Amino acid sequence: MKVSTLRARNDSAFFSRPKNIHSICIGRHEVETWYFSPYHMARPAVQHLYESAAKGEDPSTLAPSTFPTSTPQQTLHICPYCVQPFLDHDAVLRHLASVCLRRPAGHEIYRDPVRLLSVLEVDGKVEPFFCENLALLSKLFLEHKALDHDMTPFLFYVLCSMTPDGFEVLGYFSKEKQTPEMHNLSCILVLPQFQSKGIGRFLIELSYELSRREGKLGSPEKPLSDLGEQLYYGYWSECVVLCIARAAEEGHQVTINYIVEATSLTHADVLHTLQLLNVLNGTQIFISEELIQKCYGRKIKREQDVNKFNFYTHLLSWSPEMYVEVRGEGEASAEKKWTPIFLDE
Repeated sequence: MKVSTLRARNDSAFFSRPKNIHSICIGRHEVETWYFSPYHMARPAVQHLYESAAKGEDPSTLAPSTFPTSTPQQTLHICPYCVQPFLDHDAVLRHLASVCLRRPAGHEIYRDPVRLLSVLEVDGKVEPFFCENLALLSKLFLEHKALDHDMTPFLFYVLCSMTPDGFEVLGYFSKEKQTPEMHNLSCILVLPQFQSKGIGRFLIELSYELSRREGKLGSPEKPLSDLGEQLYYGYWSECVVLCIARAAEEGHQVTINYIVEATSLTHADVLHTLQLLNVLNGTQIFISEELIQKCYGRKIKREQDVNKFNFYTHLLSWSPEMYVEVRGEGEASAEKKWTPIFLDE
């Protein structure tokens, strides 16, 4: 069953529903959820489906059932490597001992051998179940996330920590493959247990580096959440101020077009940032030395903080030519990997 994007965006009752899952247990962490997530509206999710499938019956012919909504689920157990949800911890253990690959789907485009970080690019058409589970997980922590269970139009960029046991998911962002609005990010999530480590900033920097390599301007889908607004304002203001400072040092004339070309930010985002910084006087831009030093100081402090996840462009192995949409393979993959959620192997 699908949750249409239009309905999710317009139906305030959908967003204000009481949360149906109290907490999630993922890896070593138990995290209290923040919002409702429509796990019950996803693919059939009860044990008799698997038992019937094991007997050779076609799952598509079975009557669908849903995750109960009248009685909230106390704790949902989620695999930390493939984000597959389960109803109990024993099911996770059986999953880890048997079929789990201990890393998300997709191909690696970034690796930091010092911080043991990896970024995987995942095509929603080729790996629809992984991407849907990721979207459902994020809905537990994003109040106004619009959900459509058709993952085909999206690419997902998943940041993982390379542990001895596998690639543990820390956060991700998604973006549409084709968008006329120059959006380079549709949804961003940092799992609560990994917040305040610079992961959100890491993902935003990655999204803009992809745009730069494509030769495009980029901007996130709006409206932004309060946390998203804070993250982006921090990134935009630092980019704009340091761009202006470098231009002044090199003797360039600073215009909005110059800043846009240097940063890959859109004209609207550059103008919005300049207004928030209160550095516009008519058509002229005035940046104080104090503001420049403040931005430089923040940048140096972040780069020297061993507890922060810093993004390094030279570690990104990606070019626009690397991505070729695999036509028809998504359907084949979905048929081959028919794995309804809450699978109890």
